Amino acid sequence: MTSFTPGDSVDVLIAMNPAALKMNLADLKANGILIVNTDSFTEADLKKAQVKVNPLEDGSLDKFRLFSVELERLTRRSLEHLGLDAKSMDRCKNFFALGMCYWLYNRSMDSTVRWIDEKFKNKPLLAEANKLAMKAGYSYCEATEAFQISYEIRPRN
Repeated sequence: MTSFTPGDSVDVLIAMNPAALKMNLADLKANGILIVNTDSFTEADLKKAQVKVNPLEDGSLDKFRLFSVELERLTRRSLEHLGLDAKSMDRCKNFFALGMCYWLYNRSMDSTVRWIDEKFKNKPLLAEANKLAMKAGYSYCEATEAFQISYEIRPRN
């Protein structure tokens, strides 16, 4: 008999590239939510991960609730007015994905906004970029019809 503890399997996996998907997919529960950054599933990215067939196209992800999202493109679009270089904007895609998770689980972003302000207190432009990216991810879920269901997790007492 195999024994599992909380956290051994995850309900949501965000794969930023094929290598991350390959390494972590086994941890995702069947019917779990899989968010994939399609901007990093090019032929070159698949080759680097030593993946011969694109898993987004071969049916191997059918047992999951797959959401293919252009995380880099959408993050860049939400931040283009700030004048940041592409590399700096791309670093914010994690916060875009986090904003999506906040929407999916009906959670407040307030504690993360405070953390960002503290973490980047000496880099106000990066603080603003990360907060905007997170809010853009939240708004993306509100606006798109792909995300029809959200969940509510009650806080622990």
